[in-house]
Amino acid sequence: MGNGFVKLHRNINNNELLANDNNSYVVFTRLLTLVNRHTGSYTTGRKKLAVFMNLKESTLYDVLKRLERATIIRLESNRYSTTIHICNWWDYQQDTNSKPTKTRSQTGTKQEGEGEGEVTTNVVKAKTPSADIDEMFLFWESTTGISINGQKTKNRYACSNLLKKYGKETLQALIRAVAATQGVQYAPSISDFSGLQAKQNDLALWIKKQGTSGKVVKI
Repeated sequence: MGNGFVKLHRNINNNELLANDNNSYVVFTRLLTLVNRHTGSYTTGRKKLAVFMNLKESTLYDVLKRLERATIIRLESNRYSTTIHICNWWDYQQDTNSKPTKTRSQTGTKQEGEGEGEVTTNVVKAKTPSADIDEMFLFWESTTGISINGQKTKNRYACSNLLKKYGKETLQALIRAVAATQGVQYAPSISDFSGLQAKQNDLALWIKKQGTSGKVVKI
């Protein structure tokens, strides 16, 4: 573990996940102190990291996956270890008096779909307006007939992420596709925004294969 300091942007409080999930906040901020200062990456075993974070191994795994889904970190795992990359590390940690090297500027700045070249902004993303999330909740329930009763915070977070990724129009098309595939054999079973976020790729593939009515989205 190196000496020195890291920068923590005040807009971290605007991130939907980190503002509502204390475990995610603690794990992320502690990861900032562990990663290589040039690459924003850290390789470790999950058991060792769980001890350092003072969390159960299963709890830590769930937190890391939530951070990954929020494109705050990127994970590369094998049977021996896990490498954790802080997305956009160098955008926020660079010394303003020096220019980033090629390695620094390229490490951890893209989402998993790197082929499309979408650069993430992660922790400093603007918070999705509550009114937009409320609108999508109403559209969901009126279109699918499925009420979202439990885990409201988790579903609001998932809805916020989907809005940021797709925008209202395409998200509404996805919701219509969810309604059209309810109870259909071999179609992905989706009962809330959290499920939609997890199965968005499966739903898009189903739309393309079956010709389900609604706008086909590129994922």
